[in-house]
Amino acid sequence: LKVIWEPSRHQHLAVLAAAAAVTGDGRYADEVVDQLAEWIEQNPVGVGVHWLESLEPALRILAWLWVLPLVLGRPRFTPALCATVLRSLVAQARHIAANLSLYSSPNTHLLGEALALFVVGTALPELNAAADWRERGRAILEREIVAQVGADGVYREASLYYHAYTVECYLLAVIVAERNGTPLAPIVRAGLERMLEALAWLVRPDGRLPNVGDADGGRTLRLGAPNLVTVDELLASGALLFQRAELRAGLPSRGEEAAWLWPDAVSRLDRLGSATAPHGCRQFPDAHLAVNRARVDGDERWALFDAGDMGMLAGGHGHAGCLGLELYAHGRLLVADRGTYVYNGAPAWRAYFRGTRAHSTVVLDGCDQADPTTPFQWATRYRSRVVRRLSSPDYALVTGEHDAYGRLRSPVRHRRTLLSVGGAYWLCVDVLDGGGPHTAEFLFQLAAGLEAESVPGGVFAAPAAAAHGLLVLGAGFADATCRVVTGATDPIQGWQSDDYGDKRPAPTLCTTESLQTPAVRVHLLAPCVRSARGQLQVESERVGDGLAVVVRAEGTTDLVLCSPAADRPLAARGVELVGELLHARMDTTGELQKFLAVQARSVRWHGEALVQADGPGDWARVRQSHAAEPVADGASTGSERA
Repeated sequence: LKVIWEPSRHQHLAVLAAAAAVTGDGRYADEVVDQLAEWIEQNPVGVGVHWLESLEPALRILAWLWVLPLVLGRPRFTPALCATVLRSLVAQARHIAANLSLYSSPNTHLLGEALALFVVGTALPELNAAADWRERGRAILEREIVAQVGADGVYREASLYYHAYTVECYLLAVIVAERNGTPLAPIVRAGLERMLEALAWLVRPDGRLPNVGDADGGRTLRLGAPNLVTVDELLASGALLFQRAELRAGLPSRGEEAAWLWPDAVSRLDRLGSATAPHGCRQFPDAHLAVNRARVDGDERWALFDAGDMGMLAGGHGHAGCLGLELYAHGRLLVADRGTYVYNGAPAWRAYFRGTRAHSTVVLDGCDQADPTTPFQWATRYRSRVVRRLSSPDYALVTGEHDAYGRLRSPVRHRRTLLSVGGAYWLCVDVLDGGGPHTAEFLFQLAAGLEAESVPGGVFAAPAAAAHGLLVLGAGFADATCRVVTGATDPIQGWQSDDYGDKRPAPTLCTTESLQTPAVRVHLLAPCVRSARGQLQVESERVGDGLAVVVRAEGTTDLVLCSPAADRPLAARGVELVGELLHARMDTTGELQKFLAVQARSVRWHGEALVQADGPGDWARVRQSHAAEPVADGASTGSERA
């Protein structure tokens, strides 16, 4: 039905109406008039598929209200047709008011319906039911911004596309309310501002949304692009509303959509100016998301860490990809979330794209993290959280965990740490805490358009003629098989969907190993020049249940010690750790330059005590001559540094 519904939302009429206004060519306006008249004639009130869901007339009448002022003056728009359109609009508003999605889809469906009632009641106050519709829509919008949006500003359905959709919905509501002298409650404006702040941090440096959770390609109102895959114009409109240039996230925008909302939007946007993209670390505690943004030698680096669960209600738009990653560097996406593709009509594809194997995480014993029942429901759910987030001048770290594999015969808790080392490379440390043998598949979803080339210890992935790419090297594996799967259909693996209904082959790096838990495995993920892909080398040795890793680069050597538990001593290469993780950098002479110790009670470096504490804590030394200092855990605050 989605394919049938969307043309009858009439969002494309805004393009025709704008063309008429800009070019003065009346044929565009006449086409709008003809399509309105034909649709009303062919869709009697209450008859047919376009009256099944209240969201459909809601989106349709929103489009009408924005389009009609641009075509009302056409000779073809006769008084009789004007009356016909008004009667249809009123009938659709009545249908919405009588059939609100209070129980079936009390999510973005309800928000869109409330917005339509509020806008109709505000824009057409002469209608008998206008005041009732306006106040009913207002009440829902004011209530649902608390129910559907977390205190961290992220929409609760575990979908960043629906987050952007909700931003658009509330942006329109606030602008209509304030321009008509009927402002919404302060909690709405404050909530919208938090949502825009979150979006400005989460958006990729190229202006595209991460593929976290479902995306159906829809919009509340099409004032520019047909979907919200890119959000540069949406952020520009938000920046104008709040007069905050930083909400533009450093993205270029022409004000194309804002021009529909304010007559002087383009000049106002020029006066507002732009700000640089946000840099630093930001955590979203309610959504269990964390993002790290850095600029390295002029290159924008971006990493998203998803420790989220299935989202609110039945988890219908959440994916079973907990502890998944997305990575961006050198102007392109390198590690991707695979997206959505379709909701209905292709159950095997729906299961793949929302399943664990379409995400950069770990699959145990061939089981997804959650078992689906219907395309929008799950038989099992898991609990997840961000354990800690640390930030210092040289390091950015986030750790998350989930209990999805607690349902296995030999239960396992998966804990993952993503550590950025000065923005130069990321370390992905996976701890599988449990007992007994398991088969683990470590997956990295390489972005579509990359070609994977085997190198010692891993792969180098880049477009065929590109100078830069991503080096992926594993550490701690024994008797593992490593393969790259692209465009497979039996079973489905190695596909990416960047827009609803579209899919294309994309390489998936899969390392499979039969192992005994507890176990620690590490991957180094380094954006680098193709010619330098052999200059970064990784060595590793298992030490009990833990792992010692050495990363050699030109001019530096990094030592990494990883333990499955903070209270287990780990000693290797003259270094002793009682803690979870140690990263230490040495120069060419072997002199210690800096280190980060996570949940450490003790660190001894060739006999010298670097850390000695009564209990576990996080410590860093950022310069050779400085002593170790405690690092504050930002996991509960979500604070950032500029």
